[in-house]
Amino acid sequence: MGQRGPKSHADLWDTLQHFRPGIFACKCGQCAGHNTLHVNVALALDEIAEKMDSPPLVVTGCRCPTHNRLTNKDPYSPHCAQNGEKTYAVDLKFANAEQAFQFLKEAVQLCSVIIAGPGKILHIEMHPKAYAAPRFWRKLDME
Repeated sequence: MGQRGPKSHADLWDTLQHFRPGIFACKCGQCAGHNTLHVNVALALDEIAEKMDSPPLVVTGCRCPTHNRLTNKDPYSPHCAQNGEKTYAVDLKFANAEQAFQFLKEAVQLCSVIIAGPGKILHIEMHPKAYAAPRFWRKLDME
């Protein structure tokens, strides 16, 4: 009989090669690492990182409601879960433009929203009901 694949979301988190669950958790220091990121987003990022020379740095994954109120004026931030739902957004920082381009080349098929911010940061969203093509935005006031 063959080996069975992971059965739970916890098992899926354990399959990541380039990221650990804690890297996506809230960084406020008050909430004990609130992590509501959907595991499929982490798996997709891990798959992209496998094709890159080095993975990007996760700047923001999830935010607890309190941290979100302090850092973001939008109560419906895609980094903060609403009503117990999972989140699908991550902010990534890249070492240089080449690394960002390498990521985008792979991610464009998976992302529903991509926002380019200053300082080599990309905000990406990977919603389960993705749009036909990603929406690209440039935002100057990213944190």
